[in-house]
Amino acid sequence: MTWESFANNRLPLLNLPEDILEALRKGSLEYTKARAIAQIKEMNERVAFLEQAIKESWSLSEIKQRISEKKTPDSTPINESNDYKERFTAAATKLKKSPIWSDQKKRKLLEKLLSQLEALTQSD
Repeated sequence: MTWESFANNRLPLLNLPEDILEALRKGSLEYTKARAIAQIKEMNERVAFLEQAIKESWSLSEIKQRISEKKTPDSTPINESNDYKERFTAAATKLKKSPIWSDQKKRKLLEKLLSQLEALTQSD
């Protein structure tokens, strides 16, 4: 990393809100995600968002998407089909990262559910 890159990207992190700096220092959040979450000005909202992002291991793109949805909730009405798609995508992302696959009982249940999903999509 060059000193110019450090000065432009890392040094401004010191100006982030304290709650975000704390998560950054603990190593529970990458600096790119910290910069994105810092866009939320209201402290209580930001802290709740930060905790959820860390707990659910959101990607940077997920964080940016959710922040943009928070900024413009009135301008883009969310219909039910989008909500289901988002829930499915979030569930799939969690499943990919989850250690659930090593539990034989849970894996069998997941395989059964996956088969049901595949059957639903084939019937259309």
